[in-house]
Amino acid sequence: MRRHEVPEGARLGREWWGPLEDLVRRVQDDPRRRFLAVEDFMVMSRIRRPPRPAILVYKHSFTRQPLHLDAEGITYRFHPPPPGSTGSGQYRRYSAVDDALDALRLFELPWMKPGLEGERRGLRWEDRHTLRMWLEDGRLDDDITCLICRDRQRDARRRIGDDGWILHAVDDDLDPPPRAAPRSQPLSASPTARPPLRLVAPPEVDDLAPSW
Repeated sequence: MRRHEVPEGARLGREWWGPLEDLVRRVQDDPRRRFLAVEDFMVMSRIRRPPRPAILVYKHSFTRQPLHLDAEGITYRFHPPPPGSTGSGQYRRYSAVDDALDALRLFELPWMKPGLEGERRGLRWEDRHTLRMWLEDGRLDDDITCLICRDRQRDARRRIGDDGWILHAVDDDLDPPPRAAPRSQPLSASPTARPPLRLVAPPEVDDLAPSW
């Protein structure tokens, strides 16, 4: 197995870019691959391993994840040699192209690639796996952003004290705030008065012990 690096400054034609272009064209109608673009990749090298097909090594410019393709569009995963071995590792076929594309972690691009900020759908970086699930389920729509705002409002109404006690708002629904009570009605009897917070203690260790 021999590695041939890309010549510095060389203009690469279809011999190098063709397998990737064909792959992107094949999956362009799949909503899960909406962030897959040829221009986001770099050509790194070609692996010659006769009599088996040569493999082109690409690298994503933003996620830094590799993609290995042969001329027929078959995807591979590189398995490095075990520690202490003198071998050079192995390239093994993915069971499905989707597995190779999932390994690129393209769902992270809205936080990496300029111009895709609107695809975050109100999510933060630490919530990026939620976007991955939505892409896989085909659930990207405007209603999702509204659900996120609602969930965040609900979470904001829960606070944790320094002593570990959890403060829960009694009215944990998100209905609009009620109108002010009439002046003739005492504030203490007003149905619009803010409900009190109740303290919820963490469970005792004995309560979690098995009954047997």
